[in-house]
Amino acid sequence: MSNSTWNRREFVTAASVTALRPERILGANDRIALAVIGCGERGLVKEVLQFSKETNLEVAAVCDTWRQQREKAAAAVKEASGKEPRMFVHYQDVLALKPIDAVLISTPDHQHCAMLRDAVRAGKDAYIEKPLAMNMKELIEAVDAVRESQRVVQVGTQVRSFPSSVAARAFVASGGLGRLFKVEQSRNGHRPYWHRYGERPIQESDVDWRAFLILLCYK
Repeated sequence: MSNSTWNRREFVTAASVTALRPERILGANDRIALAVIGCGERGLVKEVLQFSKETNLEVAAVCDTWRQQREKAAAAVKEASGKEPRMFVHYQDVLALKPIDAVLISTPDHQHCAMLRDAVRAGKDAYIEKPLAMNMKELIEAVDAVRESQRVVQVGTQVRSFPSSVAARAFVASGGLGRLFKVEQSRNGHRPYWHRYGERPIQESDVDWRAFLILLCYK
C-alpha cells in the first residue's frame, strides 16, 4: 500500500488505472477502454475522468440499474471528454463488449463477487470496491476465477493507506499496546446513510429492480 498523503479517492483512482495489464499501455495511441459498473457515490466517475486527462484512459461505457445515476455518469463523461459513453443497465452486456479492456466495479456489496468472477472470465482486468465478499463460498469462487484467468485485479480499501493508519499499525506491531487478546471497533454517523437520496424520489420505472436483486441469490 502507498504511504503517500493522497486522499482515498485519489489513491483508488490511480490504482485502478495502474493495475491494468502493462501490454495494453505501451503505445501512446493505444487507448484503454474502461467501463464503470455502478455509477453512484462510490462509482469514482469524477476521479477517473480527472485521472484520464493525463493518461490514455477512456471511459467507454457506464452501467447502472438506476436510470438517473446511469445518465448522470454518462453526462459527466461527455462533458469531460467530449465523447458520449455507451450506457447499459445489465453488467453482462458490458462484459460482452470485446473493446472493453477493464472494468471498475463499484456496485452494492452483494454484487461484488459475481461481477468480479464474470469480469475476469470475460477477459477483463478489474478494480473492485470493498468488501470483496459477503461469505466464504462466493469469496473462494471469485478468487479461484481470478487465479485461473490471470487477469489483473485490485480490491479497494479505505483508510488503510493513511499515514495515521500506517503509524498506528507500526505502534501496535512494536508492542506499544502490549499483547492484544481482543479488538472491538464501532462506527457511528450523525445522520442516516440514506439522507442523500431524500431529494431524489425513485419511480418504479427508473430502476431495474430485478437486476439489482438477482445476485442476492448468487450461488
